Amino acid sequence: MGSPDLELTKELSNLKKNSKGKDENLVFLKDNQFKTVRAKARPGIKFREAFNAAKRRAGLPDIHMHALRHTAASHLIMSGVDIRPLADILGHRTLQMVQRYTHLLLDHKHTAIDKIDSLGRGKE
Repeated sequence: MGSPDLELTKELSNLKKNSKGKDENLVFLKDNQFKTVRAKARPGIKFREAFNAAKRRAGLPDIHMHALRHTAASHLIMSGVDIRPLADILGHRTLQMVQRYTHLLLDHKHTAIDKIDSLGRGKE
């Protein structure tokens, strides 16, 4: 696997190639879209509009950005990401806010504790 930047560039190039000249602005906003009063007042509004349009096209009206954020956070914590960087990624000001995801680590903790049984027996 290449560097993340190269992978992203490749994927974005594929999106443009597959669009066949239409809908080229599905990934990035046009310059004039950033300059509207509405976009300046609420910078995430254009993202939300694009997200909602994508939900409609995909026929997934019950998908919400918060659920996607929660799912991403859950996968990150279960893959071993420490709660301090996770809090930063999620924009939480306190570790207490991100601790709601730590219940997902219970099985991982039990597996780790079960490894004590093999200590001194030559097992890993």
